[in-house]
Amino acid sequence: MKAQLLKSLSHMEAFSNLTEKDLSDIDSRGLAHDHVKLGKTGWIARIPRGNQLGMEPADYLNLQKDIYAAMGKSGVTPNILDAVVPNDDFPNGILIVEYIDGRDIQSEADLKAVAKCLGEIHKMPVPDQAGMIEKATHPLAGQEFLLTEVFDAALASDKIAPETRDFLQAERKELFNQIETLKEQDDIPMSIIGGDSHLGNYLIDKKGKAWLVDLEFAAYDLGLVDLADASLAITSHLDPHIGVIPSEQTVDAFYQTWKDTVGPKMAQKSEALISLTERIVQLRTLAWLSHWVTEGRDQEKDKVSQKSLENWDKMAAHYLAPKNLRQIFNDKARKHRLPKMPPNNRQARKNDQHKL
Repeated sequence: MKAQLLKSLSHMEAFSNLTEKDLSDIDSRGLAHDHVKLGKTGWIARIPRGNQLGMEPADYLNLQKDIYAAMGKSGVTPNILDAVVPNDDFPNGILIVEYIDGRDIQSEADLKAVAKCLGEIHKMPVPDQAGMIEKATHPLAGQEFLLTEVFDAALASDKIAPETRDFLQAERKELFNQIETLKEQDDIPMSIIGGDSHLGNYLIDKKGKAWLVDLEFAAYDLGLVDLADASLAITSHLDPHIGVIPSEQTVDAFYQTWKDTVGPKMAQKSEALISLTERIVQLRTLAWLSHWVTEGRDQEKDKVSQKSLENWDKMAAHYLAPKNLRQIFNDKARKHRLPKMPPNNRQARKNDQHKL
């Protein structure tokens, strides 16, 4: 692939002196992209394996260009240099984006930096013209769409237990009724959001600054969606390399840092929607796990690491079990009371030895 990549970049002066030895693969844990560091230029090639939005490759690439250009103004997401149009070697094209030298989230202490990062993104003004970026018709419209599209196929499958289907359908109906009432309000703040902002999608640089680096699902919607995604216990399990489950105290401080960053006007107008948004994002994660069980695993199993594959299987089996759903729904998205995930194999062995 390296020879083909150099060929596709040959028209760009910044990379004219690169050789195959200068190119190095960056660990790509997600479903959608490969990443190659372009020597010491300060840029990486972000190569879509496909796209999860069902768009034509050229349209998808142009959407990503608009997203990176818009979000890069925040100073907490990678800038974009250029793009390579889809071709025979790279049928989905290539994005050339800024290389962020950073580490994964390591502890709850990193949550403050994440909150500051999201605040910088959410406080940017919303333009009249959003380009190709989706702009919600009302707050949480994008989430309403996801909970319809993702759920409909999953809940028609006999791979989901009937009791589980009943629980999920009932919660969706209740949340949709609450979203419906929001459509009558015209003062709920709209922001550009990452849209997939769980803790696995950040890097912490040497100065302690957090960068949101996966922007594929960005849209104009309610900023609280990102906050819930970054702080709920259930979403904290999505990336098996992270393993940080924020305490309630940490989450409270996380929201306060965000409020301090966006300012009192947005903070006050958002306050009453925090609990509702947490429940929606929690349900959205359960919808994704339902999709993983019914269709996603068969479609994506060859694109992800064995560690991610095992993690999502484990999450689906655990959180979609009727006994655990009952506890989740009763607690209405409280961070610290979700049924605990089973220990990993190493920890299980350690516990067994301790008991002996």
